[in-house]
Amino acid sequence: MLLACSRADEPEPVAADVCERGCAAAGSCLLAPAACVARCRGEPAIRACVDVASDCTVAARCFLAQTCGPHAPVGTGTCRSALDCMLACPERDLGCGCRCTERADPRHTLALARVGTCVVACDFAEPCIRARCAVAIQTCWLQ
Repeated sequence: MLLACSRADEPEPVAADVCERGCAAAGSCLLAPAACVARCRGEPAIRACVDVASDCTVAARCFLAQTCGPHAPVGTGTCRSALDCMLACPERDLGCGCRCTERADPRHTLALARVGTCVVACDFAEPCIRARCAVAIQTCWLQ
């Protein structure tokens, strides 16, 4: 059920249950952004990604596109080489990280999106990344 907007320039509010289901699916893919339900209700780009979260790879491509635009994985590199490249980027330099992601083979999209989601959720804080992102990072390094 969609609710009408009060102003034409504001995004149309979305029923909470649609966002709750989509964010739960994104969460099961380890891709749910921080404050997913609230962002889904107010940001059409996030809503578009949670709408396709029943397929984790499609959702990963969507979330990467939201962050990196045209810099989706299109290369031949490994997930580890992309991650090593990202680790050499200046802190919070998303452009650098996106260029690293672009070099990876598309089959690593999901693993790279999981690392990115975790790092952003940690607000780039190294202690948090070490504590919460170790599995995502290790999975990427092994690919």
